[in-house]
Amino acid sequence: MKKNAVCTINSKDEIGVLADNINCLYKSLLSAIDNLEIEKQNVSEIKSSSEVKKLSVTVSVFNMLQLFLIGFVIIMLSVVASSLTVMRFKPREILSKMS
Repeated sequence: MKKNAVCTINSKDEIGVLADNINCLYKSLLSAIDNLEIEKQNVSEIKSSSEVKKLSVTVSVFNMLQLFLIGFVIIMLSVVASSLTVMRFKPREILSKMS
């Protein structure tokens, strides 16, 4: 993944808000990946020092459900935030702004 990738949309409408949300999510994802790389390095150092003989990681259905719900909430908040500007207008106002 490119660390300097950015969604560059310079508008104040819902597309601009969505682009800002995508950029924020991308930065969070990069941060999580960096943290995982650090933890991976820590685990390999511990493994090589033979302090731990076996590392077991389990992911339960509850953990997957939590992850799904958090992702769903983030997506819903992004959609609501980006559509707030459109929802306050009447259909005629929206069509007149499009032309």
